[in-house]
Amino acid sequence: MVNRRADAARAGQAIRAVAGHLRTSLRTVQRRVRRLMDLARVQTRMQLGFQAARLGWIPG
Repeated sequence: MVNRRADAARAGQAIRAVAGHLRTSLRTVQRRVRRLMDLARVQTRMQLGFQAARLGWIPG
């Protein structure tokens, strides 16, 4: 249980960092990530990364 909370806190920090980098609100980033997850039909941000690469959403 403690590890899950720590992981959730780290994930929240990552989202806050993205929002700061993009100079937008935390809520906006959360909504956009959720929308991408829905489009990719995945449940986690990790799955989103794999699926985004597979679908060609990430260059390289």
